[in-house]
Amino acid sequence: GTASGTGQEEESDVEEAGYSEKYYLVEALLCAGASIDEALLEEGTREFGQQDICVSLVRDVSAAGSWKLYKLSPHLQILRLRSLVARGRAIARPDAPPGVAKLINPDLCNEIVWECLSYWR
Repeated sequence: GTASGTGQEEESDVEEAGYSEKYYLVEALLCAGASIDEALLEEGTREFGQQDICVSLVRDVSAAGSWKLYKLSPHLQILRLRSLVARGRAIARPDAPPGVAKLINPDLCNEIVWECLSYWR
């Protein structure tokens, strides 16, 4: 996954690869604010064959700055795109999902957008 991903792609990758237990343990530690050393993580996950996805998660959270910012990344992307559309610097693609197209519509009031985004996790 990437820092700009929704996390949904990572979850499906995790489930397909059978990494759920170790991955979710690392995720829970990061969520609780643990500082995880990449080298130690690589060593600890190597024997389970899960180091790529776990290390990727740690790097993405680190790149975002915190667990909270990592989880808010998709919300912030929508808000940035909405701002660009409002200033005429971007337009919604014809193949954009209808929900996203509605959220980035500058005619929609900010309070409604924030309420919609509050349900998206």
